Amino acid sequence: MKIAIAVDGSEHAFRAAKYALTLLENVQDAELEVISVTDYNKVEDEQLLLQNLKSLSLYQDRIVRPVVELAEEAGVKTKITLLRGNPDQEIINHLQTEKVGQLVLGSRGMNIMQEVVLGSVSRSVMEKANCPVTIVK
Repeated sequence: MKIAIAVDGSEHAFRAAKYALTLLENVQDAELEVISVTDYNKVEDEQLLLQNLKSLSLYQDRIVRPVVELAEEAGVKTKITLLRGNPDQEIINHLQTEKVGQLVLGSRGMNIMQEVVLGSVSRSVMEKANCPVTIVK
């Protein structure tokens, strides 16, 4: 069974990753795909990232590493998928090309303006995904 988790470095995403791992606890051949989408329009150090691929790699690693370490501790095989572009659209496109049993994501991301309602990425992905989606609060 393959479950994908979309992460952005937020606490909501980390909680979603913990939940996804509980779903895979006793599943043989379990795999957790960790998806991270870098949206250049929202990266704090965009100029630095565009100038230096090593900085981009460090930025992406900072986002996915805690989830990968959590999965390794649980004994779950991981696959890392790094995408670039509009997060909801890139996640949806990825789901259309990959066989994923379920997608788990946090209810809100890093954007403080989204704290009031369900995050715009979560809502968009939930509405357009071609697989079951679980949103973790």
